[in-house]
Amino acid sequence: MKNIADIYIKATCAYLGIVQLETDIKNETIAQGINWALGGGEINTPYQPVALCPVLETVKNKKGTHYISPQILKISDAFFPQIEMPSATALAEQYRNLQQVLSDNPNNLLSALHCHASSLAAGKYHNDLSLYDCIKVASAISHCLDNGNGKLRLAGGSISGIQTYLYDIISKRANKLLKGRSFYIQLLSDSLADALLESFGLSPCHIIYSSGGGFYIIMPDIENIEDRFQDFTTTITEKIYAQHGTNLNVEFALTNAFGQEKNIVDLWEELFIKLGEKKLQRLSDNPKMLKELLMGYVEKGGATIRDEITNEEIKCQKKNIASIGKGDDEIIVDKFTHGQIEKLGKKLREANYWISHNSDFNENAFKDPLGTWHLLSDSVPNKGIPSDAVVRLINKVDPQKEFVFYGGNRAPEFDDETIGFSDSPETRKGDPLTFDAMARGVELDRLGILRMDVDGLGNVFGKEIGPQPSFVRYAAVSRAMDWFFKGWINQVHQKYKKRTLIVYSGGDDLFIVGKWNMVLQMALDIRRDFEKWTCGNLTLSGGLSVVPPKFPVMQAAKLAGKAEEHAKEYRVTPDSEKEKDAFYLFGKSLSWKREMPIVRGMKDVLEELLGKNKLNIDRSLIGKINIHSAALEMQEKKEATPRWKWNLIYDLSRFEDQLRRRKKDNGKAADMVRKLMTDSFEDREYRNKNIKYHLLPLLQIAARWVELDQKTEGKT
Repeated sequence: MKNIADIYIKATCAYLGIVQLETDIKNETIAQGINWALGGGEINTPYQPVALCPVLETVKNKKGTHYISPQILKISDAFFPQIEMPSATALAEQYRNLQQVLSDNPNNLLSALHCHASSLAAGKYHNDLSLYDCIKVASAISHCLDNGNGKLRLAGGSISGIQTYLYDIISKRANKLLKGRSFYIQLLSDSLADALLESFGLSPCHIIYSSGGGFYIIMPDIENIEDRFQDFTTTITEKIYAQHGTNLNVEFALTNAFGQEKNIVDLWEELFIKLGEKKLQRLSDNPKMLKELLMGYVEKGGATIRDEITNEEIKCQKKNIASIGKGDDEIIVDKFTHGQIEKLGKKLREANYWISHNSDFNENAFKDPLGTWHLLSDSVPNKGIPSDAVVRLINKVDPQKEFVFYGGNRAPEFDDETIGFSDSPETRKGDPLTFDAMARGVELDRLGILRMDVDGLGNVFGKEIGPQPSFVRYAAVSRAMDWFFKGWINQVHQKYKKRTLIVYSGGDDLFIVGKWNMVLQMALDIRRDFEKWTCGNLTLSGGLSVVPPKFPVMQAAKLAGKAEEHAKEYRVTPDSEKEKDAFYLFGKSLSWKREMPIVRGMKDVLEELLGKNKLNIDRSLIGKINIHSAALEMQEKKEATPRWKWNLIYDLSRFEDQLRRRKKDNGKAADMVRKLMTDSFEDREYRNKNIKYHLLPLLQIAARWVELDQKTEGKT
């Protein structure tokens, strides 16, 4: 597969005049491949370096006004869009670096291109598409033209049941398995895509997108392709069913053959419709499996041994029973669960390499349902690695090696600060941090469960993909999303890594668990950085569920999911358009731009008023805020007289008078209470319909935030 990529990348680079590499591929084929990849466009030859605009800024048919600095691909704030256009000198230098690295790595051209051509534009008329994405997709289409009848097919695969599979586990043991299962989803998705490539003689260049449990691959239209594709899907689904039953499912779909005239937006819609139909008709094209499911799939119950983490019955118990832990902590699990914990979850924490092969090459390798073995290791072992094994770096970039980005490969561990939080004598430093320990506070223990995803991405991948829809544009948008959710997310996590766990981040969404106030602050940082990365052109909604540490993971995930749904329903008035771009916190959906700045500002005021060693006023202020906010809510329901206003003024006026009489802080605290009272009474932003709520409920959210935070950190 790799050789195919190198052959056609060489030919494309030679055609563009980037490097002179020997090739037998016809120029006419490469020219047509480039034209088709760009949706009818061309690249001037010989190629001249052009400044790259961020592709996420130009979706929704917006004009690009920012630039990516010419540089090697990296997960760094230096890779964020800049206002200033790069100089001709900087572009020329990066282009020379690209030419040199391609000449030095003729047998690993895809990684070399990924590293050095991701910050150069494909051309003057395609300045929001990277040269890397263009060459990669054009090489794949050129290969299809040489090995088919001149038409293409688009294949798709999707894993369903992911959320239930990840979260429907016994909470007490959940932290042991969550990270391993999360990585397993990416591992399985990649293995499925690789199996399809190998079955049809394709290369990684043919993958337009692979993330979030789904992948999309362009293929040549060849004789009997539909029969071959059906045979492939039947074989794969049987293997997945044998391991997972109905807990995880894989659907495949293949479009009709199409030529270059095909509208690509319609093409994607065709594929998505077919994938949706496959989900509704699951196993219907495999009578043998369907019969087994309907007639023979029953749980034995009774004395049958169950996996103590997943609560699933263990099949073929003699050979599939394993255990983890020691003494009183020892539990029985299925061998597959054991492998996800010991060979994936634990190893991932220190892994720099992900090594795969279709043989059992290492005792620490994990076998997936397709028969591929995967080793996660901090280094490449000196012995025992087959010469044709796939060796990939994790979250590190190297033009001479394959590499992948993965969101959340580092997990919190017990250390000197947290070892005392464990209730087990068997716990050692370096063991995965339990949810109880993550949640531990001084006076209050609470977990935060965060879910976030991009608003309207379905529309972006439809009619809002941007100017001149093309395969390159789809690939570029997908890769830009992965850079953030699989790459940059790890940089954001650095500040919070001791008490938070990225359970999943990829595609366009994420799921994070940890100490509630850290998770909340991390959400704020993620939203801030996403706005920078997309130049404000895409938005992100999410929700936070705050629960006790022993709360069931599945239920907490559902609560966070509901919170996220509420955020996506945000609108200022009942008859205004749905805005989304919001965050659900403490019972209210807050617009990131409208209400959230107000809440954060009032939180800062309350922290100064109530904090130790600050103004330190009577904490009954929070109780008064809660009472009057509840009165406002009741008045709105009954459409009664707003007595809460006069009661609020009365109570806050008394606070103000008391503070002025104490003659401290030059009246600063009294002035701050006076401003809270005046702002809540006048409520100008709400009256002008600039915000959804009265100011008082927002003040209550800020008060709740401060109250929980101070109890958690022992500042009361």
